[in-house]
Amino acid sequence: MSLLAPGIRNSHLDALNTDYLYHLGLDTSMDLKAMFGDVQYVCMGGSSVRAEKFATKAAEDLGVEIPEGGLRRSARLNVFLSTK
Repeated sequence: MSLLAPGIRNSHLDALNTDYLYHLGLDTSMDLKAMFGDVQYVCMGGSSVRAEKFATKAAEDLGVEIPEGGLRRSARLNVFLSTK
């Protein structure tokens, strides 16, 4: 499964069993649809503290919840998910 933009194919990625999204701490062996299927907005970048503050404020403004402690962490990035 390639996560490239629609219409753009990379035959080398098609040959992989698992596509690793290193900066996100995710890979395609995970049930990404279950984890992110209801995501409407994505904002990436900044420190983990700023990302958490942004996610918390966005969740508050949108009237949705954010899981305790975020969702995924890697050495370079934290992912926070706000859900309905």
